[in-house]
Amino acid sequence: DSATDLTLKQMSHDARVASEAIPDLDLISTNLLTQIAHDENLLLGSQGERQAIMDQFFTLERWLLTSAYFRQLVVFDRSGLVVQQYPEDSTPLLDSEESIALRAATEGYPDETRVWAGGYGVPILSHVVPIWNEQGAPIGALLGRVDMQVALASTVSSLQGTVGAGGGFIVDGQGYTIAHSNKDRLMQPWSPPEDPIQEVNGKLPTDDLGQAYEGIGFDGTRQLVYYRDGPDHPWIVVVIVPYERVLSLATEVAGPLALFLVGGGALLAVVLALLIRRLNQPLLALSRAAGAMAHRDLETPILVSGEDEVGRLGDAFEQMRRVLRDRLSELQLLLGVSQGVAANLDLSQGLPLILDGALEATGADGVRIVAVSDKERGSSTFSKGSLGAAMAPLDLTIARLVQRDSGLRLDNTGRTRIIPGLDQLADQVGAILALPLSTSQGYQGVLWIAYREPHAFTKSELGFISTLAGQASVLIENVQLFEAAEGGRQRLAAILASTGDAVIVIDQEDRILLLNPAAEADFEMAASQVMGQPVASVLSDAGLIDLLTVESGQGITREVELPDGRVLYASASSISGDVGQMGGRVAVLRDITHLKELDEMKTDFVNTVSHDLRSPLTYMRGYVTMLPMIGELSIKQKEYLAKILSGIDQMTRLVEDLLSLARIESDVDQLVQPIEMGGLIQGVAKSYNTHAVSKGLSLNVQVADGLLPVEGNPTLLRQAVANLIDNAIKYTPNGEVNVRAHMGENHVVIQVQDTGPGISQADQVRLFERFFRVKRRDSLGIKGTGLGLAIVKSIVERRSGGRVWVESKLGAGSS
Repeated sequence: DSATDLTLKQMSHDARVASEAIPDLDLISTNLLTQIAHDENLLLGSQGERQAIMDQFFTLERWLLTSAYFRQLVVFDRSGLVVQQYPEDSTPLLDSEESIALRAATEGYPDETRVWAGGYGVPILSHVVPIWNEQGAPIGALLGRVDMQVALASTVSSLQGTVGAGGGFIVDGQGYTIAHSNKDRLMQPWSPPEDPIQEVNGKLPTDDLGQAYEGIGFDGTRQLVYYRDGPDHPWIVVVIVPYERVLSLATEVAGPLALFLVGGGALLAVVLALLIRRLNQPLLALSRAAGAMAHRDLETPILVSGEDEVGRLGDAFEQMRRVLRDRLSELQLLLGVSQGVAANLDLSQGLPLILDGALEATGADGVRIVAVSDKERGSSTFSKGSLGAAMAPLDLTIARLVQRDSGLRLDNTGRTRIIPGLDQLADQVGAILALPLSTSQGYQGVLWIAYREPHAFTKSELGFISTLAGQASVLIENVQLFEAAEGGRQRLAAILASTGDAVIVIDQEDRILLLNPAAEADFEMAASQVMGQPVASVLSDAGLIDLLTVESGQGITREVELPDGRVLYASASSISGDVGQMGGRVAVLRDITHLKELDEMKTDFVNTVSHDLRSPLTYMRGYVTMLPMIGELSIKQKEYLAKILSGIDQMTRLVEDLLSLARIESDVDQLVQPIEMGGLIQGVAKSYNTHAVSKGLSLNVQVADGLLPVEGNPTLLRQAVANLIDNAIKYTPNGEVNVRAHMGENHVVIQVQDTGPGISQADQVRLFERFFRVKRRDSLGIKGTGLGLAIVKSIVERRSGGRVWVESKLGAGSS
């Protein structure tokens, strides 16, 4: 029983340690994938860029873990389609892999599949993480296939030889063996027997989570089996010891124990005292060293050594201290370089920081960067180190080789002849490492280092130089983007400064973003003093403020009158952002004072002429209608008489429209009352139904429920709706005319939509002008004065405080 207890305790301990190490697998896999999933070039870059990123990932993985357990990486786009696999593998994607990849790409959640059998029965666990863009939104997914036999190799190794015999393995939540020292047992089912020889759970510690039993092995021998579920994972750790080993332990323990109890009791006290004293000193030293490392003191060496366990532990602590010190130094160096690069937009200041970092981290004798600029400026070169200047003759050759082969590594230059001209520097250059500098614009140059003597490049050096090359590429791209943006800004500033039209730009929060010199002059303010202030506190014209702050994707216009009497024609539209959101508004104001004066003179002239023509036209109509009373008219005379009456009627309608427009603009007839627009629209549409049917058109009316009354002049609003319906029927050769009305936030929207030929963008600008008519071949025979829509505009805007506009495309009707 004592031997069984001792064996079970050791089995329980080994299984517990192995079980607690399993969650680290998921953490390591997810962290490794997440490190590169934040690089959107993994999805948006070229195939070569994606290849380089995944190459770098496998290099980093091998450096951190000493053995790579990722078998394959798969990149998915946002729709769940595979963009790239690396390395190529004939094993098809599982439905579960595609499902979690799509979920990660659209919702941003990492996930994993259950363990499945890959090629040759290798157990595979697939992890997936989302790929993020610079705005922090998921745009794709990265899936990594983990070889469970490799990933759990050290864990399974720790289960072998418990109490000198036996072994262990790991079973997943579905009951399949996913890690075993015998590869033939992989992915084989395992479960505890329903009827074991004997349950031995009572011999386990009271706080133990596992179970144990005596069973029969594959070879027919009795064995002691212990298994436990993970407290925070679904996998089972199984440890098996042959029962004959338990019996031999009982024999081995009993004899020495008796001898020890009888003969060694007296000696134990002396030995124990000496042993405790001997152990305490190195353990205290290790404790102090651990405390110093915890407080980031990595410079003080740990002077605990020896052949025993404590000595080996001291050696392990010292090795760990050196590794941590070197890694911390590299990270601090990278941080300093990154901060310097981020703070500079000048190659002559940023690239030397990268060169200094390369020399300090690698101990190279020389380092150079060749940055390829545009065709006008050529290339820029930067160098550091005692060998830096002597390396210059090889710049062009190295740059061409790196551009072609995506990198160059020569541990011993004396063994190669692939670099022309290298023989001239054979006595100075013994080893070379060169990496390309690539940005979204393509190849931008090369970073290369050289040693005087042959040098074997370590994984740490390769990873560090690759990171510095990436920093240099980022700096070059930032400089290019800044120069392009600055050039665009200067051109825009020159355009805004030279235009005579006032330009005002506000941001999403309705604050002044830009005023050009013309706007400063018109509104008598300095841009530097009002920049960033709310537009409502800077401008006094309520109409212009409303024009700038109204939330609409449509371009809207308004006339703005300045205190000095000048009139500006303001046109405002929204600024669309990168992903469709509104990024503010811009208004352009043109001085139309002279045009307003001409229009007013024209209006006065037309009104005077119209008034003077009204009476003569009445007399003409009266006398023409009386001509048949004088005597019988011939057929030809009747035909001419009808044409005269038609002309008089057309002139009369023109005069009436002009006088009606004059009355509207002069604010005659100030009657204002609440109007139920639903009934008004229905009544007007009913009066035009016969006209529509006679043309073969369908006139449809859709009035939403809950329309609130509108304050206005019922006669004028009825005329406005009638003009719109009449215009739609007149210009629609076939199809239908739809009249709709619905409630907005604090207004009623009335829409008259036809299926006619549509209106071009150029004609839409002038559609509401007086006497303007769209000139089309199919509308030449349609009679009209060109005043109908001008009357609608005056009624809606001047008398009802509303707004009227048109939406149309050629061949697609108008609204």
